[in-house]
Amino acid sequence: MLNTSTIQSNTDDKSHLFESTSPKYTQHSTIRKQVITNIPVDDNESEAIEIQENKPMLSSVVNTSNDNLPLHCISTECSTSNDSSHTGNNRIILNVGGIKHEVMWRTLARLPYTRLGRLAELRQSTILLSCPISHDELLRLCDDYDLSNGEFFFDRSSRSFTSIINFYRTGKLHLVDDICVISFHDDLIYWGIEECYLELCCLNKYYQKKEYVLDEIKKESELTQVEKHDTYGQGYCSNIKRKIWDLVEHPQTSIAARIIVFISIAFILLSTLTLIIGTIEGIGCTPNMTNIEMNEEQTSSNHRISQQDKIPDECNEPLFLFLIELICISWFTIEYIIRIFTTPNRCKFLKSLLNIIDLIAIVPFYISITLETIYMDNIKDLQSVRKTVQVFRVLRIVRILKLARYSTDLQSLGYTLKRSSKELFMLLMFLGISILLFSSLAYYAEKDGNALQFRSIPHAFWWAIVVS
Repeated sequence: MLNTSTIQSNTDDKSHLFESTSPKYTQHSTIRKQVITNIPVDDNESEAIEIQENKPMLSSVVNTSNDNLPLHCISTECSTSNDSSHTGNNRIILNVGGIKHEVMWRTLARLPYTRLGRLAELRQSTILLSCPISHDELLRLCDDYDLSNGEFFFDRSSRSFTSIINFYRTGKLHLVDDICVISFHDDLIYWGIEECYLELCCLNKYYQKKEYVLDEIKKESELTQVEKHDTYGQGYCSNIKRKIWDLVEHPQTSIAARIIVFISIAFILLSTLTLIIGTIEGIGCTPNMTNIEMNEEQTSSNHRISQQDKIPDECNEPLFLFLIELICISWFTIEYIIRIFTTPNRCKFLKSLLNIIDLIAIVPFYISITLETIYMDNIKDLQSVRKTVQVFRVLRIVRILKLARYSTDLQSLGYTLKRSSKELFMLLMFLGISILLFSSLAYYAEKDGNALQFRSIPHAFWWAIVVS
């Protein structure tokens, strides 16, 4: 009768994953040297047979009297007449998730501190002591076993086990690309193999993938905790606030929420288009400029260029562009007010980067309207106010960043830039060094022959930026 049991499963809690994941190259090199030094190379062992066949749970029936037999007697007493005892004593069949791998016992003994290494040590101890062993000790290392065939069953995924068993044979552990890095990490923990055994060609990629996935898991868990803490309470008003908040903040909750998101995106694009059209001569603001007279007289002795200064007159934005801008700002204002009054956590709402962008996109319009209204009667002050208003109008381009609220791809891009801030800083530093170096060389090389374009090193910066 088969001996079946269930080993203690890994818990679903991933808290053990949030440990330091920085590569320890010194430790890796030391351990690798120890592993390679302690592993004898045997050409015959590298030719161990892998039998891959999908089969159900072990079906052979074993006499219950064999339960307490020593492991070194399993193959000799239960093998068929066609198999030699020497071959049976030295090979083991590992059934991992229905796929069988046939390897040498000596191969497993190479890593004694792993799960399979402890299984090999258990067999070796029974040989030396010539004492039987109970199946309970075996079931601490495997999920089931078949004494008649010398087969041990492990109820684990077989996708990463090929790389793991090759680690026993060659002493080199490689990452399996087509499986989740967290799943591979869990398999390493189950088989008792440290992640620092990974080869250098896979170690960096492993840590990068693992850090990224763990950050995503941590971010998701934090969001889940926030949702648990940000409650509205009970009552009719609380339910109304929750529904309104879902409409403006969670587009996946209903069709109406998706429609509101679509309208918001349309207003963002319309506002940006209005800003662009307003700069086109003849459609948007058209300043009345005095005639620009440029007379070039070139003689054999001198070259003279005279240009009359530009004197811009007053510039008024067309009415239809102002009305479009007013409609867009009205929608943004109503949307922001609804968000701030229905949010479950107002302090967190005001500190959020996306909400700060929303506020910056709204406030400049009202400031410019207020300043123009106050100083409308005083022409001298109005001209200086217009310059201030132009500064606030430039901030209207920030509205395009509002699209990040409705695009997960843009949010992922921002998250990627945040994660790569060190690399980007190094890139900017090398770019600055190259600009300074080449602009200095260009200045000293051209200052005698082309002094107008390279009047100083800062004047040569733009040339260096373009050619870099």
